[in-house]
Amino acid sequence: MKRQGDILFIKTNDKATGKPVKKLVVAEGEFTGHHHVLIAETDIIGDNKHFTLTGKAKLVHPEHDTIEFEKGNYIVRLEKEFDYIKSTIESVQD
Repeated sequence: MKRQGDILFIKTNDKATGKPVKKLVVAEGEFTGHHHVLIAETDIIGDNKHFTLTGKAKLVHPEHDTIEFEKGNYIVRLEKEFDYIKSTIESVQD
């Protein structure tokens, strides 16, 4: 599992489907407008919830360290938190 800010990346055996691209916005920043962007050396297949890399890629964001990815299949999860006062589950704001 990898993490950048409030986003978790979980490796899976399930291949994604879709049109191949070289760049994918995985998440948009809620406050700053900065995006978490996946940039591939080869192809990214899928979308911002489930993607397959046919080679190496890196995830970039101006406020976080770059993360390197190897070839494989990944599921994307946005981190959640439980608010004990409101008794609600909410997305973590990056």
